[in-house]
Amino acid sequence: MDIKFIRIIVIIFIFSSIFPIFAQNITKEVIITPPTNIRTGPGLSYDILTTITERMVLKVLSEAKDSDGRIWYKIKIEKLGKEGYVASWVVEVNKTEETKKENSGVVKEYTNLRTGPSISYEVVRAVEPDTKIIILGMALNSSNEIWYFSKVDQNIGWIFSEKVNLIYIQKVVDTKLIDKEITLEVEKFLYDGPSEEMKRSDIISSKSKIKVVGTSLIFPDIIYHEIVYSGKIYWIKWSGETTVIESKIQINDISFKDEAGNIVIDIISSNEIKDYTVTVLYNPIRIVVDLSNSILLSGPLSKDINKYSVLKVRCSQYSLDPSVVRIVIDLNQEYKYDIKRTSTGLSITILSKGVSISYPIYLSDTFLSIFPSPFEKNNTLYIPAKSLFESLGYPATWDEKEKTLSFFFRGLKVEINESSTVKKGDKTKNFTLSPVITNDILFIPLEYIPFVIDCSVNFDKSNKITYLDPYIFEINFNQESEFKEIYTLILSFQAKFTQSIQTDSVTLNINALPYPDTNLKDNEAVINISTTPRSGSKLPITTVVLKRSKNLPDVQITSSKTPPSIKITFTKELSKGLKDKIIILDPGHGAYTDGIYYDVGAVGPSGAFESKIILDIAIRVKNLLEVSGAKVIMTRTKENDKLTPHLDERVTIANSSGADLFISFHLNASTSSDISGTETYYFHPASLKFAELVHKKIINTLNTIDRGVRNRGFQVVKDINTMPSVLLEPLYISNPNEEKMILDENIRQRLANAIFDAINEYFSQ
Repeated sequence: MDIKFIRIIVIIFIFSSIFPIFAQNITKEVIITPPTNIRTGPGLSYDILTTITERMVLKVLSEAKDSDGRIWYKIKIEKLGKEGYVASWVVEVNKTEETKKENSGVVKEYTNLRTGPSISYEVVRAVEPDTKIIILGMALNSSNEIWYFSKVDQNIGWIFSEKVNLIYIQKVVDTKLIDKEITLEVEKFLYDGPSEEMKRSDIISSKSKIKVVGTSLIFPDIIYHEIVYSGKIYWIKWSGETTVIESKIQINDISFKDEAGNIVIDIISSNEIKDYTVTVLYNPIRIVVDLSNSILLSGPLSKDINKYSVLKVRCSQYSLDPSVVRIVIDLNQEYKYDIKRTSTGLSITILSKGVSISYPIYLSDTFLSIFPSPFEKNNTLYIPAKSLFESLGYPATWDEKEKTLSFFFRGLKVEINESSTVKKGDKTKNFTLSPVITNDILFIPLEYIPFVIDCSVNFDKSNKITYLDPYIFEINFNQESEFKEIYTLILSFQAKFTQSIQTDSVTLNINALPYPDTNLKDNEAVINISTTPRSGSKLPITTVVLKRSKNLPDVQITSSKTPPSIKITFTKELSKGLKDKIIILDPGHGAYTDGIYYDVGAVGPSGAFESKIILDIAIRVKNLLEVSGAKVIMTRTKENDKLTPHLDERVTIANSSGADLFISFHLNASTSSDISGTETYYFHPASLKFAELVHKKIINTLNTIDRGVRNRGFQVVKDINTMPSVLLEPLYISNPNEEKMILDENIRQRLANAIFDAINEYFSQ
């Protein structure tokens, strides 16, 4: 999360000089009927360049007269790459009105118009789907995101490119300096964004070394570069410097169709794609096509196919220096393919007709991409070991000389060779069958798998499908204190589960099986364990019922992938040390700009508002604090309230309150829906202790990725200097899974409990 600007930037342009308007130009085309001679010059005395043998419509480049005053038209024969002349009296002439294109696009979904090219900048206004925008420029920011400088009705600002269906754009930013360190020839003013209105009084002197991390182009030729200087992000104006706007092929869209059992994928571009490379990668199998000198203005594209084992096609900006767009086609098995250039891009045909998946393998209900295909021999299924292990997330090494495959599974080294003996850690096991090696690929019998990777194996011979199911190894108990007990179920692989919390028990239904010869009931907290085995494609279910202590009423259930486990935590929150303490809780956002635009913060994939969710969490913390005797000051208590204070006012309230602690509540957001985790921010050293404490509590409670305690100059932590102050970002609302988490009332209460616990512990020390 970067600096959030607190003022709305009003940018005034003389629009007629900045973006194209519609204009009518009269052009001529000639209709040529074969056979017609094309000559090297305007006259019958010139040599014949070629003879047209098919009907063509060509644009007239210019006109010339011969010695007799007759008109000849200059045209270009694209197939020859040459220009020639055709007599006006042997062709038909079409006059067309050509409309000059306007830099524009249409908004795809609800989004925000911001004062700068990043979600860090203040919101100018919300923009509804299907809104037509005029594009005045574009930027590539330090997060490698493309943003459009746009006019929406009478407002001007920046919109993220992935929210826009691009109609046309005349120029694109030059990326040659991105990620380059340069030395300034002259002194420059620093800017907080790519706008004259964001100019600072600070000056960076000539001969200073800076790193360029982003760039923007305001049409037609005003350039700003995003730079790192003295460890901070700024912008500098680059107009007047020598800069060449490099022409790049625009990748506009991808589409696919089924042609007689083959999948045809079309890459649609602004010009013919001349240079590309193709690579086939394995584990999982995918065809990768890199398009040179190309730029993807619309942001990443993805189309689900799910036909003939062709899963999906993805398109993204792989690099900007050089400019490479990457196409990835995900497959379930290897196919032949054919690629052809077209006038509008590339056509990729996946030759999948008549090909079926041989012996598919699933971990629970997840298909594993295995290559080459398993095979049956002597009534036994043999599986390519390296591909299997790597599809499960365990990289394996094949020693060609020793004919040995090795990898580490849960910290234990596994070695498999041509013999029927497998070594795993300090254990060895002898099997009845030996592996098979074909073309330096080790195939292992199906019977090896339960020992090697600790999972149940179910081979459906009639349908030739193999199902692997995780094991539950044990249930561990840990009593951290009289106020906290933890039960941890250790699994071989992460498994899906459902939960039910009753007054006196907790029930988990887990898609896994008990490890053979293991007594999971050997714990006094376990009321009952029962198992329904796998039946065909129907997943197994192991039901675990645990006692719920009345003395530890709070229950938290989390799962972890590394190591695979399910954790049930019973706690009793303490309430001491808070009497008469003054705590300021600041639910972020919520203010109005110019009395018109309401700041809802980030918006999740399902449409959830950050401002509404964090207000609910803050109120839950407030209730816990007040019961414990603390006094709470809220910077806002309502949604959609025009009296909600802005950042400056919140800082003033805090510094004049005599409070003991300030906490600002937020939810993080990224333009990538894959990013997740917890971040906590502070500025003054006195705030670090509480920042680390509350950060740890949140991660332990929500089981999120630890993205760190970070020192940043956000206004509500930098300008509040009379008490410790932190800014919390417990989850990413832009991540679908974490948005779903925070919309769960139980999760919000657990989060509030964790924050309260940190406050209580901080003042109890």
